Amino acid sequence: MGVNPEKGAGEETGKKLMIQFICPKCKRDLAWAYETASVYCRPCDRWVTAEQLKDINPAKIDPNQDQLLLFE
Repeated sequence: MGVNPEKGAGEETGKKLMIQFICPKCKRDLAWAYETASVYCRPCDRWVTAEQLKDINPAKIDPNQDQLLLFE
């Protein structure tokens, strides 16, 4: 599993939020990473981006807090 962060997420709101990456093809839980990251799913041999997850999982987390944000 690889994570490829590009730049800070949540720049519009000033927060850097992490989202749960789940492969849209095999539904495996891949990682919690910033919204701008691309996460690799080895079983499917594909990169997963946040754009592919919009309808799958709205959960987000602020890495500076312990609370999970289900809706923003």
